[in-house]
Amino acid sequence: MAVTSESGEKNSRRAGGEIQIEYSILNGFINDIDTMKKAAAMGFNEKMLKSSHARRIYQAVQAVCSSGDGVPDFITVREKLREMKLFDDQTARFYETVENTPEPQLGQIMAYLKILRKNGVKNRLAEIQQEIGEFLDECDRLEETACFDFVSEMSSRLREINRSQVNKDIQLIKASMIKIAQDINLREVNGERDCLGYSVKPFVSLNEAISGLRRGFLYGIAGAPRRGKTNFTLELATLVAANNKIPVLFFTWEQTSVNLTYRLLAKETRINPDTLQRRRIKSIPENDARFAHGWIKMERYMSNLYIIEGSREDTIDRIKAQAYNAMQDHKTDEVMIVCDYIQKMPLGKSYDSEKFRVEEISTDLKRLSIELNCPVIVVSSLNKEGCLIEMEQNDDVRPELYHCKGSGDIEYDLDCAMILSKDWGDSRELMTQMAHIAEAQGKDYIHLPKIDIVNIYLDKNRDAPEGKLQCIQYFFFIEENRFFELGFKETASAYRFNKIEVLLKKLMQEGFVKFKDM
Repeated sequence: MAVTSESGEKNSRRAGGEIQIEYSILNGFINDIDTMKKAAAMGFNEKMLKSSHARRIYQAVQAVCSSGDGVPDFITVREKLREMKLFDDQTARFYETVENTPEPQLGQIMAYLKILRKNGVKNRLAEIQQEIGEFLDECDRLEETACFDFVSEMSSRLREINRSQVNKDIQLIKASMIKIAQDINLREVNGERDCLGYSVKPFVSLNEAISGLRRGFLYGIAGAPRRGKTNFTLELATLVAANNKIPVLFFTWEQTSVNLTYRLLAKETRINPDTLQRRRIKSIPENDARFAHGWIKMERYMSNLYIIEGSREDTIDRIKAQAYNAMQDHKTDEVMIVCDYIQKMPLGKSYDSEKFRVEEISTDLKRLSIELNCPVIVVSSLNKEGCLIEMEQNDDVRPELYHCKGSGDIEYDLDCAMILSKDWGDSRELMTQMAHIAEAQGKDYIHLPKIDIVNIYLDKNRDAPEGKLQCIQYFFFIEENRFFELGFKETASAYRFNKIEVLLKKLMQEGFVKFKDM
């Protein structure tokens, strides 16, 4: 008797939880029609609603949408319920509770959808179990054909339950071929595409080499300490946010959001981060002017870029929920996600082996990029061997993708792998050129600006455009956290040194490179 009572209480709690979920989901649908469309795309349907009152309200919302009466709200949906003669006293009380329920975010609704789908399967399986039990009690008195008919019916219903778990409709390749043909014809009229993904100009060479940051692709950026991994990834994040006007979520498990924002401000104002955090800015005319100019530049992306301090609770599922919420806030289906960095990302379960841990995270990130149809960038640190190779100051050897900590299967999950490595020879050439220019100008040729030339090797580049080189060079301004693209690395030293000289003079003219007085 105690077991039966306990089971009844459990079922009652579950039913109460389902009703609360239905209140919340319906509130979200009425407040934001895009939320209902996204939920429908993820497999939501009326059958998932257990309450008849909830199903009535959902029918009324759909009727408002299809009737052309405008965007649903609580007044129009209530009137539609009355018009459809579905607004009895019980439904009215249910509807009032829906209206008073706090509006959920899209991430919550997606989590609720998984619960409803699971509970719906359990309820339907329980119904089938009961019917099978009743049939077995009666089967001895039934004809043999009745057994075959019953088994056939149960098999059909089980297949229907299985189909209901699939989020998206399965389509023949013919549908994709038609879309491709339409796209090809459209290009004949409108011209060729500049890139297939989100533009990262003015990084023109990188934009060409990877054809932009593409939807559904997982990107990896690895390098030794002090090579600018975080800064380079921040550059990409700001360029996507500014050029494409989509939400970009930058998750960091290494630094605070304020610290990274100071880095961005230093990059745009060309004021040292230490100066920005400790010294007077407004009272010094030069710094005041730089700050104002930097603020204007940051306005291009500050309304689209999120910097989120990762915690132990920020697993892949939490990241996905945050992405859905950002898309809802910006009224878009587009988003980009950055994770800095993979070795510090949390998992729902623990692993003794870092290799297995990194493998699972990389696999989950790849699935996330496909599910959200968005680019995901993940930063990775190198193991000790990779760092030692980097410090040898020998340009004939460099770190490879397998030097990532716990690399495992990450190289298989990545669509594009970028390895940052200092070009020691070209960096020395840059220092030599700066010293000659400073000396010729009567300036300090000993204490020069801190600039490295960094190579970005595209060790893996899925669907790469034809004829593109696999190494791109950058000036990395260490103190200002800023990258300037030098272009594809030339094989002949004379060509490379000439390019370094041209870019150096250009940056001097624009005020990015300044020499100190003696």
